[in-house]
Amino acid sequence: MATVTKKELSEAGCGTPGCTHDHSVIYLTQGCHPGKGLEVRYDKQKEQLLVTCFACDADVTTIQL
Repeated sequence: MATVTKKELSEAGCGTPGCTHDHSVIYLTQGCHPGKGLEVRYDKQKEQLLVTCFACDADVTTIQL
C-alpha cells in the first residue's frame, strides 16, 4: 500500500501531455473493486487518512496530512 502526502496530491495530474482537463479535484478509486466505494478513516495520532475498499476491506492508500 502506497502512502502519499498532501503535497503529492496537490501536484497530481493525469500525466497526459498537453491535457487541458481540470485537475483541481483528484478522485481516488481502487483496483480491486472499481466503483464499489471507499471507506476513509482519520487517524488523529498519526494525522493520516486511511483509505480502504468498501467491498473487500483491502488497503488502497494512506494519505499523510
